[in-house]
Amino acid sequence: MLLLQVLGNFSISDIAFIGGSLSNNGGQNMLEAASLSKPIIFGPSVFNFEEISKKLLDDESAIQVSSAEELMQAISELLLDNEKRKLIGQSAKTTFDNNRGAATKVFEAIAPCIEN
Repeated sequence: MLLLQVLGNFSISDIAFIGGSLSNNGGQNMLEAASLSKPIIFGPSVFNFEEISKKLLDDESAIQVSSAEELMQAISELLLDNEKRKLIGQSAKTTFDNNRGAATKVFEAIAPCIEN
């Protein structure tokens, strides 16, 4: 049985749709799904996660749709293509891993400027 997760526990899903992204709400955080190697689908409203959504798209780690019809088509394609579903999920995990540690990187950059 394949599961699509919109909100909640992504670990039990096969595909993650980012809720709120088809409306003007800005969408939810997609990093949890990426960290769990889930193929991610989101709509056009990702203004509050603009940078990571662009990175996921650039890395072929997510699919962006513009309507409910496109969403259903993307879900159908992923459900019918196990290899594509796994490949996008693995790519999402790689993107997540390659971009983690932002707080540490910022601290290391400013540490020389901070007096002890």
